[in-house]
Amino acid sequence: MCVCEYKLTETAPAQDSGLYDHLTKKLKRFVQVGVEYGMITPGHELDDYLRDAVFDPSGFECVVAHNQQGVGKSNRVMQAAAKLARLRIRREMKENGGIGPPKEHEVWDRVLQSLVFTPSDFVKKLEQINLEEGERLDFIIWDDIQLEYTSSSFKTDVDQYAAIDSMFAVIRKKVAVVFITIPNISRLPKNVKDNVTFELYVGKNRRVQIRKIYRLPGQRRIESNLFKPIIQRSVSFNLFDIPPWAWERYEVMRRDITNIALANLKGATNMEDGEGYIRLIEAVKIVKDNDLKWGIQSLQQMASRKIIKKQLINGELCLELESLMGVIEAETYTGPLKHPIEIKKK
Repeated sequence: MCVCEYKLTETAPAQDSGLYDHLTKKLKRFVQVGVEYGMITPGHELDDYLRDAVFDPSGFECVVAHNQQGVGKSNRVMQAAAKLARLRIRREMKENGGIGPPKEHEVWDRVLQSLVFTPSDFVKKLEQINLEEGERLDFIIWDDIQLEYTSSSFKTDVDQYAAIDSMFAVIRKKVAVVFITIPNISRLPKNVKDNVTFELYVGKNRRVQIRKIYRLPGQRRIESNLFKPIIQRSVSFNLFDIPPWAWERYEVMRRDITNIALANLKGATNMEDGEGYIRLIEAVKIVKDNDLKWGIQSLQQMASRKIIKKQLINGELCLELESLMGVIEAETYTGPLKHPIEIKKK
């Protein structure tokens, strides 16, 4: 039984501390207000909220599963997505006069097709939805979001951050439920974190703590206060509820994305070959020779935002000469470039 099946005057079992006060055994005040304004629905568990979001045109939920690698975060959200896929297929079968349970291959095909790993894949998948034809995805799974999108992305890739920000502003028109996995929830970018409605903490023993996230207005300032009560008893899940063939396909997708991660790591880690690259101090001198006032900090910011290509060479940050000169040329745009005659390899 769900612990939120209550009347506002009911007392609670001692273990249901997420919704009830320890001393009075009554609903916590912020939970009462959450119920009053529809942020919490009595009797609902996670699956109920997700189902409502899928079949309500104005519904939307964003679920983040977190904890260390290997606990089963991806497995858990894929199983939640499969439940939604079964509901959708049953409804489609009923409308077409079909009978019987949904075919598992069709269920898991839909789950696997919903997986994305990078910001560009996330945006592209949502851009493919034709609103004029009434299209809307039931769910999308952004697995290992920190691979190419972290809490520092607003500094390192401004355009990408702005694109994701804009997409989340209108996302419920495109998709009903967004599942996200990340090891450390503190690393979740703010423009994603602001839209999270459920938090799933997945333990190493596959036991899951589920919290409903909502905001209520502040009483003394123009602000909103965040609350995240546990809405149901924690339960364990079985990793092997996903068919082996479906999990194998998922692992192939993960291997492909792992290769991308390794390529990114290779591009950012220490290299011995410095051909075409110059030390940061030499780059500053070239900038000054071209009558620009950029200092070391400015060049570092350009490199972190990928305006100028960078590389670690023998433990030292170096900049690609060609991309540096391109930026200088764009900034000055008149007169001859003062290009160094010879760059000593360091």
